[in-house]
Amino acid sequence: STGDQEGIYRISGVKSRYEALKLKCNQNIHDVVFEDEPIGMHDVTSLLKLFLRELPVSLLAPWYLHLTNAMEIEDETEKLYQIQDIIYELPGTEFHTLKFLIGHLHKVAQGQESNKMNSENLGVVFGPTLMSTRDPANEFSRNEYQLVRTFIDYFPWLFQVNVDEEAMRGEELRQAEEELRKIMCNIDAPKGSSQNSWIVEVSYLRESVNIRIDAGQTLRDVSAEILNRTKLVDGDYALHEFLCEAHGTRLQISEK
Repeated sequence: STGDQEGIYRISGVKSRYEALKLKCNQNIHDVVFEDEPIGMHDVTSLLKLFLRELPVSLLAPWYLHLTNAMEIEDETEKLYQIQDIIYELPGTEFHTLKFLIGHLHKVAQGQESNKMNSENLGVVFGPTLMSTRDPANEFSRNEYQLVRTFIDYFPWLFQVNVDEEAMRGEELRQAEEELRKIMCNIDAPKGSSQNSWIVEVSYLRESVNIRIDAGQTLRDVSAEILNRTKLVDGDYALHEFLCEAHGTRLQISEK
């Protein structure tokens, strides 16, 4: 897998490629299909690091002193409990972003025999990115990368995650997405029709619109078209029903 490639997150990608990818993501991330882009794994990892560096406020900057002070605690158990308390005081957006990122880095570190990136190496890469306060007085310290290393090493306990259950849930989601992709790409056109496309009705709130779906479209394409046509805000609504019937297809949207 790409996570096994040596030097992941340490080796930089080609700047022109990941800058171009950044531009596409900023214009409309729904139109970006990473598998179709002329990019390598290091371009994608460089884009993630760039995104984190360019945040107006670094992800953990507001809690810099609390976290670095916790790292000074000599008793290892007390230190971990203090760090966990701070993690669970984070606002929802910061908490879930950190949990997702560290969960990913935890998986990367598990492949250290092939990718040569253990938790210490990853801590050196991501410590300044996650903890920077943009204050010259707070120079990058050993505590910063050791903190990220601690996040990675103790990820299941700190974030109360059952790694095996998470892996199983991820595989189930991947399989479900693949089945939906097959439905969207391979479903036959209505009987008696020689066309490779069809019209579906999308119902939302008390209104509905007709949307044309071509056989080559993916679920991502259809979702973007639905959001565009209905003027719904991405993330405020969920597609909760997808019915393929002999004489028609119905999509229904409801408020979360």
